[in-house]
Amino acid sequence: MTASLYSAKLKYSGAVAEEYVGKREEAPTWVWEQEQVAAWARSRPAGSSVLDVPFGTGRYVPVYRAAGLKVRGCDISADMIAVARRELGEAFGDCCVEVADAEDMRHLADGEVDAVLCSRFIQWLPSLDIVDRILAEFARVADDELFLQLRIPSGAAPRANPLGARVRRALASPGAAVGRVLRRLRRDPSTDWTIHIHPEPEVLARARAHGWVLAAVSEECPSRPGLRFYRLRKG
Repeated sequence: MTASLYSAKLKYSGAVAEEYVGKREEAPTWVWEQEQVAAWARSRPAGSSVLDVPFGTGRYVPVYRAAGLKVRGCDISADMIAVARRELGEAFGDCCVEVADAEDMRHLADGEVDAVLCSRFIQWLPSLDIVDRILAEFARVADDELFLQLRIPSGAAPRANPLGARVRRALASPGAAVGRVLRRLRRDPSTDWTIHIHPEPEVLARARAHGWVLAAVSEECPSRPGLRFYRLRKG
């Protein structure tokens, strides 16, 4: 399999990885995600396994451990995994985490894990073909269930950073604004935060093609329009 290249594969390294948790852990969306994943983890059979993709800094590991789940992880960024090792301490040693591309998790056998959890990921994939390949890999390695986060607002996708706010920020710090523009012109992946809003029917249709059947959908995140978790099971 030939894996595709897109900016999200490159951006979570160096300072971006080091600052990842500190910039987010108090945010309302982060707290909501933790609650959703905790509820899902508690519903899974104790002793069953979960593969977290992308594993990132291992933010959900305490939740999995509290629910008695065996933890595996996969992330393309060695730097994010290094942060996870530091953040989790001894708990990291109880996890089996690999540096790998979600499109090609060849280190995992068919049906090797019971469930896959995937959050803060699909929105960074630039095409539905890549989404399809990843859903296929999830179906290959998971025996039972997929807990998938999607950001699919109803109607037009709202701007996370409205024009007025961007103008005010630029006027307050013109030097920084010029720097941001120059980095974007150089196509620096660390500054490419493009969100790809994939149509829900398309994503779910591709999931069904790989044997995933929609079982439940969470309530919308109050602080992030369109953000939900989708519980899918093998049909």
